[in-house]
Amino acid sequence: MGLELSVSNNAHAVALESENRLQTTSFSVHPGRLPACHELQKIGEAEYMRARLRDATGWMASHPGRTAQLTLQRIYYFWIAPVDPWFFRVFQGAISLLAIAGCLVAFRSSAWAGAFLTSTFLLFPALLYFLQAHPRYREPVQPVLDLAAGTVIVLLARKAAPVFEREYEEVAAGSGRRPAIITPLSSLYGGGSPSRGG
Repeated sequence: MGLELSVSNNAHAVALESENRLQTTSFSVHPGRLPACHELQKIGEAEYMRARLRDATGWMASHPGRTAQLTLQRIYYFWIAPVDPWFFRVFQGAISLLAIAGCLVAFRSSAWAGAFLTSTFLLFPALLYFLQAHPRYREPVQPVLDLAAGTVIVLLARKAAPVFEREYEEVAAGSGRRPAIITPLSSLYGGGSPSRGG
C-alpha cells in the first residue's frame, strides 16, 4: 500500500496510471527500477514499504491542494472510465448515472437493498480515489453498477409501455388493421395478453 500511495502521490504524479508510469518520474521508487530495487534489497521489503508510506502521507499532508486535485480527477476517472474510444466513456458515464438513480429506486422497494447499493458505491472506491486511476479498478463493482442501472431502465420501460401502446393503437386504427407480428408493449410487462392479428 505504501508503494502504491507513493507512486500516486508525489510532486510529479498525475491521475492516470498510464500517464503516470510513462510520462513522469513517479515510478522511480518502484522496485521494478534498478536503483529502487537495490534500496529494497538493502533495507528489506517491510522497511522499504514503510518508507514509501511515510513519503506519500508526508507529501499529501504538505500539499493538500494538489492532493485534492488528484483525488477529484480520480473520482471522475472511476465513474467515467478512462477508456477509448470516446463513446465507451459516454456509455460508462451513463451506466454510472443510472446506477446512482438505481439506489433511489432500490430504497423505494427495500431499505436493505438501497443501503447495500449505496454503501457499495460509497465504500468500494473510497481508497481507490487516493491511487492512480486505472480502468480495471472499476471491474469488481461493475456487475452491481449494471444491476442498479438495469433496474432503472426496466422501470422506465414499464412506464413508457402504455404510451407506446396508445400510439400503436392509433396507428392501427388509422390503417384499419392490426399487424399480426406486432405485440403491444404492455403485454411484455404483464399489462395484457398479446393481441391477435385481424
